Amino acid sequence: MRAHIRRRFNISQLLLCIGLLFFLFYMLGPVYIMLVTSVTPEREQLAVPPVWLPSQIDFSQYLNILIYADRPENVAARGFVRSLLNTFLVASGVTFLSVTLGSLAAYAYARLKVPFRDKIVFLLLFTEMLPGVVIALPLYLTIRSLGLHDRLVTLMFLECS
Repeated sequence: MRAHIRRRFNISQLLLCIGLLFFLFYMLGPVYIMLVTSVTPEREQLAVPPVWLPSQIDFSQYLNILIYADRPENVAARGFVRSLLNTFLVASGVTFLSVTLGSLAAYAYARLKVPFRDKIVFLLLFTEMLPGVVIALPLYLTIRSLGLHDRLVTLMFLECS
């Protein structure tokens, strides 16, 4: 049987934990403020000094933007549900294409003898270093000439590349 080794108290580990907790609160602070503000009534949002915990939780803004978006008085919420659906479709398509094509290409590249392997790697790295602004105009002209502008599929392929 192994003897139980007792760990000694280490001040550097304590300081590291305190630093990591501070960093955690620093990073999650804006997310907390965003979530709390989204369910805080408007009069408490504008209060001075700020209210960190709302007296009541109000989901009416979520209802206005998700359910009652087609009402005439909700001008700001129009198109939000459609934009949310487009975002979901593009993100799902990009994820599927990237994982599928990337895994197939990586398998073929790792297992098969590819001629000019070093030159292909250099070309891939070079294209990663190329700013997107440099190829924006030629890419736009190509997409427009093919009649693919203003389509979600085009956005998916551009995000994959």
